[in-house]
Amino acid sequence: MGGFRTALVAGEIAVALVLLATSGLFLRSFEKMLAVDLGFRPDHLLTASYSLPEQQYTTQSVGG
Repeated sequence: MGGFRTALVAGEIAVALVLLATSGLFLRSFEKMLAVDLGFRPDHLLTASYSLPEQQYTTQSVGG
């Protein structure tokens, strides 16, 4: 029974190390992604959205 417990602890440590390395790589990739030039200035960007009234447009019509 002691060998099984040791194997479980070793497996848990291995999984923790994999998760730690993966999160480090994720954070490094995210940091690099934030540094990429977007090609436009997002601080001077204007967006708009419009939603149709749900009572009037409850189903999608196909065709004309």
